Amino acid sequence: MKFRFFLFCFIFSAVLIFADNAKVVLKNSTVYISRDKIYLGDIADFYNAGEDLLNEISTLYIKHASSPGYSVIITREIVENQLSKKYKTIDIEGPQTVKVVTEKATIEIDDIKKTVENYILENMPWKKEETEIIIKDIKENISTLNGNVLLKIKDEKIKNFKGNKIIPVEVTVDGKFYRIIPVSVLIKVTTDCMVAGQNIKIKEPVIDKVILQKTDITYLPNDVITDVETVRNKISRHAIAKGTVILNSMLDSMPIFKRGDNVTVAVKRGNITVETTGISMEDGKEGSIVKVKLVTGKIIEGRVLSDGKVIIQ
Repeated sequence: MKFRFFLFCFIFSAVLIFADNAKVVLKNSTVYISRDKIYLGDIADFYNAGEDLLNEISTLYIKHASSPGYSVIITREIVENQLSKKYKTIDIEGPQTVKVVTEKATIEIDDIKKTVENYILENMPWKKEETEIIIKDIKENISTLNGNVLLKIKDEKIKNFKGNKIIPVEVTVDGKFYRIIPVSVLIKVTTDCMVAGQNIKIKEPVIDKVILQKTDITYLPNDVITDVETVRNKISRHAIAKGTVILNSMLDSMPIFKRGDNVTVAVKRGNITVETTGISMEDGKEGSIVKVKLVTGKIIEGRVLSDGKVIIQ
């Protein structure tokens, strides 16, 4: 036990002696770094420090670095205060101040625009010739830390690619996140869409009353109809004036059967389906819930299927 205690004291004393002999010498010249934190190893040389001590003090945090392209002055007093928190016997020599410059890289405006444009072109549903991409609010090149700079779009799952948008460009330096550049974009879209070729009355079939016409839909709602198949078997919810761009919200499905029609009712219980007949008490559209009077006189509710059957589950 005494031997172990003696050995511990010997090692501890040796470390203290080794630390007593260690010396930190601040650099006389301007120091250049490419990160956002300043460590003692950036601004000083070390003498008479063992490997373990050298690793510890060289990675000692001193101060946050300046913005890219600017400098900060580190005083000997700042270094002494940081060192004295843990290492009270290490000597510090050198100048009273050290100038630390944060090296910068420049992200060109054209590179930002190209990143945004490529993202829009690769993800939008429109043809390239149907769109005009106008990028706004990038007034000058962006400064960043020096290193391997990568630009990519922070995917926000944009649901539509027209009108005014904010596209977030993520900047990474040497694989680490640096900042987000929000880019304001106007996406102008002129494409073929369905337009009322004549006045359409309420609850009137629209298939033979609409035409395909190239139209600027930049600021129109997102449910603009761009193909004729979408309006097939549709009727108008309300009157539509000639020249109006047709939206999905303006249309309703044609009823598969009408009030008073005989319908087939399918009752499903597990894997067994039993069919019977009844009279619909209202118009039935695919997917809608309707009331049906069965042959027994009982009134039930069911969902209308695409084949006109009413299913009860």
